[in-house]
Amino acid sequence: MDLSKVFFVIGLLIPLIGLVIPYDTATALILLAAVTAIHELLHWVAARLLGARVKKVALGRFAVSMTVETDSHEKVVAIALAPQIATAFLVYLAVSGVTAAIPVALGHLVMSYIDFKVALRHLRHP
Repeated sequence: MDLSKVFFVIGLLIPLIGLVIPYDTATALILLAAVTAIHELLHWVAARLLGARVKKVALGRFAVSMTVETDSHEKVVAIALAPQIATAFLVYLAVSGVTAAIPVALGHLVMSYIDFKVALRHLRHP
């Protein structure tokens, strides 16, 4: 299955949500800034807790990337998927009535595209 198509569709849904569910744009922007910073922090915390060595953190034009060195595929999967804790929290906020969390949660899933690809690649290894 080509994940890029799934994430492309999710990305297209984000602006359309405002047509169906009214939300406060300022709140959404604040949540987006916070979740972007928390995303990389969760990768780093997971790496440290699992004893992985963070070899490199790079800031690109549109993304931050992290390279880790560890002794198992399972640890790589856990580190790659750790930021989904933030997605779960955003879903909780959305269910609790903070409608601005809905587009931010979808945006975070799109931001996590590479993380999902890394996790799937390492899950295929025994």
